[in-house]
Amino acid sequence: MSGGSTDPASIGSGENPFYHFSQKTKVIEDSAFGCRAILVNERFWNKIRSSILDLLKDAGPLVMYELGLEYGFDMGFQGKAKSKTRGNDIDFFTYYVLMSGWGRFEVSELKLKDNAPPRKATVKVHDSFFAKAAKSETGNPSCFFLSGLLAGMAEGTFSTGYNCLETKCLACGDDYCEFVLTRRPGD
Repeated sequence: MSGGSTDPASIGSGENPFYHFSQKTKVIEDSAFGCRAILVNERFWNKIRSSILDLLKDAGPLVMYELGLEYGFDMGFQGKAKSKTRGNDIDFFTYYVLMSGWGRFEVSELKLKDNAPPRKATVKVHDSFFAKAAKSETGNPSCFFLSGLLAGMAEGTFSTGYNCLETKCLACGDDYCEFVLTRRPGD
């Protein structure tokens, strides 16, 4: 992540460049995406996640992935307009998710090469909100929403399709969550 105003160390404690409480409207606003925001704690997220997985059984992980994919695509598409240059897209997103409380994203190899989208990238998520909210009951990685979100963000940013597979998960006892993004064949 580059220094300057997008560097977490450069802002004072308690300040967040994306979220603020509006005295005029009396709501929390997300200035990055121009919409209202809410705070969600681990208990709330875990109840939503476990209810979806319980109600939809085997289809639950797919539904969670698809929800993340749709939202991630919108984030990627809208967010790339927020960064001044194409190379700063990743810096914008890693800072936005950090300030949103989702965790610290460490992205490798997700840069344009010869103006072509990357074929593969690895994303490590340290202190993931989504993984810490619930332990895996199966011993398998379980950040379905976050997997979809990352695939969608890459697709929205680079205008080409991506798959995302979680290979390590904090909820399974790993030190961090790790995701491998790969460009879909034909894209």
